[in-house]
Amino acid sequence: MPELRRRPSDIIRGEQVTLTCESEETGLDRVFSANGEHTVMYASDYCHWDCHFPYSVKDVVDGKDLSFAQKEKLLNKTAIEFFKLKNPPQANALKIARRSWENGKAKAANG
Repeated sequence: MPELRRRPSDIIRGEQVTLTCESEETGLDRVFSANGEHTVMYASDYCHWDCHFPYSVKDVVDGKDLSFAQKEKLLNKTAIEFFKLKNPPQANALKIARRSWENGKAKAANG
């Protein structure tokens, strides 16, 4: 193998590689830590027979291993940046997720 000019991990972190994940993936917090939050996008797996549609976004939102900001990157912002979308539609899933997340934080604070 010829000498590499860059380490493979540097190539992944340098925005040349983007991964996708489904809602049941685990360990995304470690992937984000190792490779950067900009390297993973959500994939619903729709319309395969074994996909968890329409609850797959809820699965991500309800997951415990990512912060809300990381979930927002995974479900929305990384794809917008990757595809260079200039005028993306407002994501209803994220509105619902935000509400759910804020309600959960309020419940935890109160009791």
